[in-house]
Amino acid sequence: MGTMRAALILLGLGLALREVTPAAPVLGALESFNRHFSYYETPNEIALTITDTLTVTDADGDNINGGTVVVATYEAGDTLVVTDTTVSGVTNTYSAGTLTLSGSANAADYQTVLRSVKYFRPDTWGFEDNPNTHSKTFTFEVTDVNAETATSVNRQFTIETAYFICTDVDPCTRTLN
Repeated sequence: MGTMRAALILLGLGLALREVTPAAPVLGALESFNRHFSYYETPNEIALTITDTLTVTDADGDNINGGTVVVATYEAGDTLVVTDTTVSGVTNTYSAGTLTLSGSANAADYQTVLRSVKYFRPDTWGFEDNPNTHSKTFTFEVTDVNAETATSVNRQFTIETAYFICTDVDPCTRTLN
C-alpha cells in the first residue's frame, strides 16, 4: 500500500503524533446500464463517448498520478482517444487496447480527461445487409501519487452494425436505446 503520513493533533497543551494511512482514489457514478448502439450507414468509422458521468475523487486530496482505460474485449482496429486536450500535465499513449494516462494532476482534471475518452472503430467489421453485433467492455482505473489504486469500474457497450446506402435525401441514422 502507500506510505504512511504523520499528522499532528493538539491534545490539551501537548502535541501527539499519529500515523494516518492515505486513502485510495475512488471512481464512481459510471453509468450502470448497457448502451446499445445501432449503426445503419455506409461503411465508416464508429466514434462513441464511453462515459459522461464518471467521477474521480481522492478523500485526502492527493493528486492522481496515472490511470488506464482498457478495452477488455479488444480486437485489432479498436482505438481509444482522449478528445479533451485542454488539461495540462496529463499525457496519454495508446497501444493494443490500453490507453495509459500519466502525469500528476488533481482528481477533477483526471475526471475531465476520462470523460473525454472516445472509442473509435474503423470499418473492419464488414458492414453487411444483416446486422453484426459486437460487445465491448471498457475498464477504468486510476492511481494517486501514493501508489494507492482505485477499484476499477467497467462499462459495457453493444454495437450493432449494418450496411445501407445513405443519401442526402435519405440520411442514415444512429439510434441509442
